[in-house]
Amino acid sequence: LDTFPQTERDFLGKQGILSLLVMPVFVNDEWWGLIGFDDCKLPRVWTQTLVDVLKLAADILGAAIFRAEVDKELESGREFIVNIMNNLGQGVTVVDGQGKLLYSNPSYAQMLGYEPNDLLGHSPEEFTDQRDKLTLEHNRAMREQGLVSSYTTHLRHKDGHLTEVLITGVPRLINGKYDGAYCVVADVTERRKLEAQRLEMLLEKER
Repeated sequence: LDTFPQTERDFLGKQGILSLLVMPVFVNDEWWGLIGFDDCKLPRVWTQTLVDVLKLAADILGAAIFRAEVDKELESGREFIVNIMNNLGQGVTVVDGQGKLLYSNPSYAQMLGYEPNDLLGHSPEEFTDQRDKLTLEHNRAMREQGLVSSYTTHLRHKDGHLTEVLITGVPRLINGKYDGAYCVVADVTERRKLEAQRLEMLLEKER
């Protein structure tokens, strides 16, 4: 402690510390705190080996804290996004490269009469009217080429009734390679009804 200022020597001496070696810990280039060794038995000169070991420990600790903070921020962001998707009025799905559902939000599952988890591992094609099969294949081929596609199709509810939907699909790329798609599914049934009503009103006026 001979190299420390008198006030610090007095403070450390009250704690019975005779020798002290400390190293700053930085997290993302910002000072976070200190890590160190102390000796309460004998005054000592710290070897360069111990200094190097402590510096390495400080670097490892700083990196670990930074990683933990990043992971926490990522998890918080993920929860925020999932919360939005789960409460969105439109359907949202994620399919893998084989066309199997990895994620379905409640709105999409409700269109089909299932719980979201019941749909995982299934293909959207299983719940689509067979007359729209060529439409699905054509738009999947577009996404495999890296193109965004938008098209209408008909989903079949568990009870058998059909719902017309507008699907917008965006390619899902993993390491630059196609591995499925992110899709937004909008129920256009009410829109079609309104369009039909407007058309009927126009025809009535022309009569």
